[in-house]
Amino acid sequence: MRKKMSLVLLISCLGVLCLNLFGNTKINAANETLDKESSVFQNVSLSKIEQQTGTVAKNSLKNGESINYDDVFQVNYHLSIPDEMKLTKNQTFTTNLPYLTPSSKEPVEVKDKDKNILGKWKMITDAKGSKRLSFQVSDFFVESKKHEADIEFTARLDSSITNKKQIVSFKFETKKESDLELTVLEVPFLDGSTEKVNTKIPEKSIVKGDEKTRSKRATVVSPRTKNATVENKAATYSIKVYTIDKEDHSIPVNGVIALFSYDNLSEAIRIETTVNGQLTFTDLPAGRYRVAAGASQSAGYYARVGVANYHEFIVPSTNQTATVEYLRGWGSVRLTKQDETTGAVLPGAEFKLVKNNPDNSIEVVKEGIVSTNKGIVQVDQLFVGNYSFIETKAPEGYILDSTPIVVSLKHEILVYPDPKSKPLWTPESKKTKTNKKADITMSSSTVPTNLNFGKTKIQNSRNETFTATEYGFPTVGKVVIDDTRSNGGWTLKVKQNSDFVATDGSPLVNTTLDVAIGRVTNTASNLPSYIRQVVSLKSGVENSIAIAKTTEGTGKTTIPLDKFSLTVPKETTKKISQYNSSLTWTLSDVPQ
Repeated sequence: MRKKMSLVLLISCLGVLCLNLFGNTKINAANETLDKESSVFQNVSLSKIEQQTGTVAKNSLKNGESINYDDVFQVNYHLSIPDEMKLTKNQTFTTNLPYLTPSSKEPVEVKDKDKNILGKWKMITDAKGSKRLSFQVSDFFVESKKHEADIEFTARLDSSITNKKQIVSFKFETKKESDLELTVLEVPFLDGSTEKVNTKIPEKSIVKGDEKTRSKRATVVSPRTKNATVENKAATYSIKVYTIDKEDHSIPVNGVIALFSYDNLSEAIRIETTVNGQLTFTDLPAGRYRVAAGASQSAGYYARVGVANYHEFIVPSTNQTATVEYLRGWGSVRLTKQDETTGAVLPGAEFKLVKNNPDNSIEVVKEGIVSTNKGIVQVDQLFVGNYSFIETKAPEGYILDSTPIVVSLKHEILVYPDPKSKPLWTPESKKTKTNKKADITMSSSTVPTNLNFGKTKIQNSRNETFTATEYGFPTVGKVVIDDTRSNGGWTLKVKQNSDFVATDGSPLVNTTLDVAIGRVTNTASNLPSYIRQVVSLKSGVENSIAIAKTTEGTGKTTIPLDKFSLTVPKETTKKISQYNSSLTWTLSDVPQ
């Protein structure tokens, strides 16, 4: 579609005429300081996140329910500012954040459903050392009619909660009653403790030669197990277990290992935790056993599910060792592509994802990733690390921006490595990138708004030429054409709209206004193939100054206006008056 942009210049001769093109409206922000009342936080809810699938529980936690020490929660605060409360720019509200530590340590933007930024939240520590949730409103929030926001983030129990069974009372400062009393269940960690766990061993006859013994009960010490007590210790054996990274067997992975009788998988004989990726079950009578991997004690690893998790042994045998493989958890990174001005999602942008290694090397992970109809670029099944999305092709009609957008994956947001696992998101793994539309403008031009050709006595004996001046120097200007399109070409023209006219309407006919063009420059591509050095203007006639073909003029083209000269013929009828005319500068987005 053809588009024209025009600048109108008023000029005068034999006098001075000033014109203001723009007016300024100043908006004063209120200086009133308001108390930070936590009552604006209407309510809060906590929901469990299933760590293997990343699914958020449908129902929020209720008073009296149980949680695990290592659970991840989704926290939702609803904030509503009463109509009678006057908001100020950058107003901040805070409320307490009991026993919870958010996954993000950096300020996080809060947006509405239309992607408008309502403000930013972050965790702060007050003068008493208490953790608080701080929400700073945006200018948009202050000026909008509806002063409500939903703040959502993931969090874990903080370090003040010990790993044992206990009841924790969460006292939230909200308008509605939101206190919770939850039972925290202990999760076994590799900490060198020697807590005793009594585990029943099913009664079973074990025959060795002519001797018959019956196992009754064993005392198991977790995670480092003492020898099981059996009636006959004369003929016992051991099973050694190695726990390793499935992808790199040189990496030990500590995990909880359960030992079962072959015939009973409903109740473990012993449960122990590997140290440096190893453990040995000792004092085992001859028989058949199964070993299964339980929860990993190394961050970011998961035990395999299904039959592959079990290892069978006949004791005694020539090989009484098992190698148990733990899987690295997977994560996902996402980028949403949007229009810089409107926030509309942009399909069709192309990216590559690279991994930023600790040694500063760059590794290409995936190329040719195209944003969807929802503007989403996403890569799944990634290990822990720092990555960057790099734009390689802009959406149609937009400017390419190849600035790397860093996204990070941490252990706490990994999920079980299965294509069906839903990813967990944090501000570090989920980013937004905006693009400017490709366009052609001359908005940064400095065309003079007034040309003053001075005063002179009326005479009819010779032609006269006057030069426009300002503070004793020739008046100059420039037209700057900023073309961010990939191609297309353009045309710049200028037109004197009418003859110079006196205050009583009498024309100053047959004058010529010359515009001298200086050295044209361009920042990115070829110069326009057509450039006039001097443009001589007659009333009502449009003149081309420069024409760029489709392969020319992209980037920023600067056209200096070095001199404005007005020639008045001697025979032209003149009066004692101030004469005025105007110029129109027109930029078309196609070559003409």
